[in-house]
Amino acid sequence: MDRPSSVSCHPWGVLTLAIGVKPRCRDAAFDKLGLDRRRHAVEAARHQPSETSESIISHQPSAGLRQFDRAQFFSMSYSLCVRYAIHFAQRTYLLTKRPSLPSYRDVELGPDELTSAASGLPVKVDRLSSGWLPSRIRQIQSPGKWALDLPEFHCAFRAVGDFSPSSIALVSVQRACGSTICGIPLKDDMVVTIPAGTTVTATIQPGLRYAAAVVPTAIWAEIQALSTGMIEEQAADHPSAVRLATSHAQAIRNQIEPMADCFAAASTDPIQLEHPPLMLVEYLGALADARAVSDRHEPGITQSVGRHLRQARAAEDFIHAHIQEEIPIVRLCKEIGVSRRQMEYAFRATFGVSPLEFIRALRLNEARRQLTTARASGLSVTRVAMEVGITHLGRFAASYRSLFGESPKETIHRARPS
Repeated sequence: MDRPSSVSCHPWGVLTLAIGVKPRCRDAAFDKLGLDRRRHAVEAARHQPSETSESIISHQPSAGLRQFDRAQFFSMSYSLCVRYAIHFAQRTYLLTKRPSLPSYRDVELGPDELTSAASGLPVKVDRLSSGWLPSRIRQIQSPGKWALDLPEFHCAFRAVGDFSPSSIALVSVQRACGSTICGIPLKDDMVVTIPAGTTVTATIQPGLRYAAAVVPTAIWAEIQALSTGMIEEQAADHPSAVRLATSHAQAIRNQIEPMADCFAAASTDPIQLEHPPLMLVEYLGALADARAVSDRHEPGITQSVGRHLRQARAAEDFIHAHIQEEIPIVRLCKEIGVSRRQMEYAFRATFGVSPLEFIRALRLNEARRQLTTARASGLSVTRVAMEVGITHLGRFAASYRSLFGESPKETIHRARPS
C-alpha cells in the first residue's frame, strides 16, 4: 500500500527508503517509493560529509550515481544502511529545526510534584490514598522530539491529561501492581501504545514501574515498517496493549537500564541527544518486533472489564459535575443505572478504592487546589470546604491532614500569593 505523503517526505523516511523494510517486501517498497529519492538521499549526504556517509559515497563516483541501482544499494550491510539512514535523517533535522537543549533528571518527587512525571503529558493529579514515600523519576528528553521516562511510583493517584498531538508513546510495563492506563488493566510485561492526541486517564497504584519511550509518530511508523516489513496506511487512533512473551520481555528489560545510563552520560552533549539516538531506535525496533509476534489485547480485554470501566468513568464524570452537592451512593447508582454491588465492584476494579473513598478523595483534592490560591483570592478554609461539598469542618481537617500530611491552614500559608 502507498505511504502517506506526510511520512514519505519526513526526513526519517530515509529509514524505509534506504533499507526498504524487510527482504521479503523491500523490492515492492523500492518500486513504490522510487529510486530517485534514494539517489537524492545519497546526493544530499554527499554535501553533508561524515565518516558514515563518506564511507558509502567513496565507493560511488559521480558517474556511478547515475547508474545507482537496487543491487548496489542492497549489497551494503544492514547495519551500515541503518547507520547511514539515521545519520542523514539527523543531519537533515539539524539543518531544518531550531535546536532545543536535551535534559536529564534523576529525582525523587512527592505526590504534589507528579504533574510533570510523564513526557509530553502534563496531567492533573488526584491523590487517592495517603502515602509519603517519594516516587523516583528518571527522565531524558529532547523537547518536542523524543523522550524516555523510567518512573517507579510509591503512591496511589488518579491522573488525567492530553497527550502530545504529534508523538506516540510506547509504555513497557515492568511491574503493574493493579494499575490501569486508558482503561487497560496493566499486567507485567505488557506494552501499551498511546497514539498522538489521546486523552490519557490513569489510575496508579504504589509499586508501578515502567519505561515509556516517546517519539514523533512518523519516526515510529518508519521503525515499525522496518521491523515488521509492513507499512501502515493509517495509524491507530486508540490505545492498545500487547503482553509480550517471557523471552521477548526479558530481552526488552535488559536494554532499558543500560540505555538510560548511556543517555545520562551523554546528557551534557546537546547535539548527541538532539534526535533519537541509534540505541533508542534499536530498542524501539525490538519493541516493534516483539509486539508483532505477540497476541494483541485491545483496551476492552473482556466485556466485563469494559463495562466496569464505563460505569466507573461515568460515575467519575457525574461526581465532578456535582461536587458541590451531597452525593449518596444510592443517588450515584440511580444516575449510572447499576446496583450498589455493581458500583462497588466497578470502583474497586478501576480506581482501587470504594465509591465513598473516591468521592471523599476527589473533594479533598479539589479543596487542595483551591487552597493553594486562597491567599490571592481571599478565600477562607470554610468557604473552600463549602465549595467542594464538605459541611463537617472537623472531619474535613482530619481527613485532609491524613491524605496530604498538613492541615488546610498550613496549605494556605505555604502557598505563594499570586
